[in-house]
Amino acid sequence: MLPPKSISTFSSDKPQSHRRRSSRMSISLRPPQLRPQPAAVASSIKPVTDSIDSMEWDQEVFQPFLDFQVDYGSLERRFLEQSLLNIITSDTREKVQAVDRPRLFRERAIDIFGVAEGSMGRCRAFTHGYGAVGLVQALDGFFQSFVDMWTADIQAEPYSSSALVKNAISDGELSDLDYTAQDWSDIQLSLHLLASGKSVFDRMITFEAKLRTYLSQVASQFRLAFSDPSNFLIAATKGESQLLEQSSLNSAELHSLLLSIENESNPREPPFSAKALFTFAQACQMSTTKTILSPLRNHLAGYASSASWRSNVDPSLVTSSNDLRVPTFSLSPSDTIQRVAEGLLNLPRLFEVYADDDALAFSLQTLPYVEIEILQNLSDQTQDLPNQQSHRRRPSSYMKPNVIDAEVVSSAWLVSLGHTFLEYLTTEILPAIPSLSIAGAAQLSSDLEYLSNIVRALNVEHSALEKWKSYVGMDAADGIKTLNESISSSVDPVLERVAKLRGWR
Repeated sequence: MLPPKSISTFSSDKPQSHRRRSSRMSISLRPPQLRPQPAAVASSIKPVTDSIDSMEWDQEVFQPFLDFQVDYGSLERRFLEQSLLNIITSDTREKVQAVDRPRLFRERAIDIFGVAEGSMGRCRAFTHGYGAVGLVQALDGFFQSFVDMWTADIQAEPYSSSALVKNAISDGELSDLDYTAQDWSDIQLSLHLLASGKSVFDRMITFEAKLRTYLSQVASQFRLAFSDPSNFLIAATKGESQLLEQSSLNSAELHSLLLSIENESNPREPPFSAKALFTFAQACQMSTTKTILSPLRNHLAGYASSASWRSNVDPSLVTSSNDLRVPTFSLSPSDTIQRVAEGLLNLPRLFEVYADDDALAFSLQTLPYVEIEILQNLSDQTQDLPNQQSHRRRPSSYMKPNVIDAEVVSSAWLVSLGHTFLEYLTTEILPAIPSLSIAGAAQLSSDLEYLSNIVRALNVEHSALEKWKSYVGMDAADGIKTLNESISSSVDPVLERVAKLRGWR
């Protein structure tokens, strides 16, 4: 919640001494202060005055306003903060059910962008474009504050609600999965929140385009004033233009902003507060991931404390009906790991149901353990699949949320879920095993080998899992040798842990 502030567009908290100095804080944009720029764009800002002696009489009229114009950025930010506070005061988030919050997020975003629309007009009327830097900073902070509040709500509380209706999908083709009615509702709610985040992001891009248009107009006006100062003024009069030119608003930062706007090949990226929206999306993704993986995590609840890890029965032999010891060539995975594997293999079925949901495609780059390179690799893989499915693939546009290939989206989510689950297994579950007998190590090695093969079917290769599998599967002689060879350098933490479990130290 933002603290209430007294807002006055024509007031300043700065001391009078600062006001007297502000008009003298001039930064000329002529070389050598700035590096030379191409002729077409190097003059986003041009001094209108030729000398101090050319002071105009109307400077006396505009001088009292200059300090407020210099403070435009902070005044605009205070106005926007107060506007946000007014919206929050009338907010009904605490009274609505969780299922209605995605809709409320979109509605509040409409209010927010409505307030922001007036900022460009205030900047134009009050500073004639000289306050562009303060305008951009104020809008960035305004949007971020709004989005951060909704993100904090998601991170602070689960969005489960007993009032949510059982999703019909739990009665259909996926009813055999280990999800409760509440799990289905939670997944659906997280996806609706993601969809709302995408809607706000699209609206933000539209607003960004309007702002760029305004800033382009400012840049053009400054360029004309540079090339023909006699016929083109930036402000209403020459005297006011002189005052603004000599103020601290006429900065290198302003010049850089307008230069980047005119350079269309290098647009401002990403749009306003995209980072805040991506953080919001990531919070929704984490909530969805937690729900989807909850049955698998539940299967592992007693895995670390299993009695099989301390068994002294030789795993290479079994007892036949006539009490003969019959050798076996491989161990079967434990029941726990078989249930986990079944759950992992069912994940693709889950995403087939949501394949056409655009919400899943929003902010894929914020999915845990999914990098841009992985998205590109997944896109290349789908391109190489059989021709009968090629009409669904647009690998070159995998970065665009509106046209992203559904199979790339599903694959990215499966990679993220697989890595997230294995990270939990290798950092929370396996290190909690107290000790491993020879028989216990053989069983664990069989489990990890089986699990490694399963996750590869989901395009997941997890280095920590492979290390656990390798070290646990070593006999004592090889393990001690590997450990001794590692002592001269830094010992792998996984090897260190396995050595303690196996008693190699």
